[in-house]
Amino acid sequence: MDGLLLDTERQALEGFLHACSVHGVTPNLPTYHRCIGRRSRDTRRILIDGHGPGFPYDDVVAEWHAYHAAHFRTRPPPVKAGAREVLETVRKAGLPCALATSTREPGATDRLSAVALEGYFDAKVTGDRIERGKPDPEIYLVAAAELGIEPASCWAFEDSANGVRAALGAGLCVVQIPDLVEPDEEVRSLGQVIVPSLQVANELLLAALT
Repeated sequence: MDGLLLDTERQALEGFLHACSVHGVTPNLPTYHRCIGRRSRDTRRILIDGHGPGFPYDDVVAEWHAYHAAHFRTRPPPVKAGAREVLETVRKAGLPCALATSTREPGATDRLSAVALEGYFDAKVTGDRIERGKPDPEIYLVAAAELGIEPASCWAFEDSANGVRAALGAGLCVVQIPDLVEPDEEVRSLGQVIVPSLQVANELLLAALT
């Protein structure tokens, strides 16, 4: 969802940089990038490990969330170019569709409802419903099971390296549309298809359906 369907990752980074500034922390961006696609409980460990034991995680996150909430009320997240086209292609083809996001409920529903994307999904697996977050494959295994489809017969659309690893680990065919972070050589070697936009991803889907 975040960084794939919704252009929220830039807002999230903006909020993180603001919170670090408020609390006198020098942000470690490579560490921050490792958090993309992860759940909040994993983010705590990554940020503290990357910034050092003195990192005021709870204070930074409280400021970060307050900043995000204030801006969300006046600036709903933009829908990524091509997102509606992909979802409409799936709907018109009669394909089952699941959301597999590290974001917790009700945040995921709030964001999707704000931009009228909530109704496209037959199943929704959020970060608070699973034991192990991305890059573990659990979230995709649960999503495929709730659709009643074998993972090997599913496509996953992902933006982050953590999401790509999760979907590939579950056995899905993965199309990556990078967002904030371009995949490095290690990520490029994992076996997913990498395209520059959801419009191109939609072309691949349409071709597969003909």
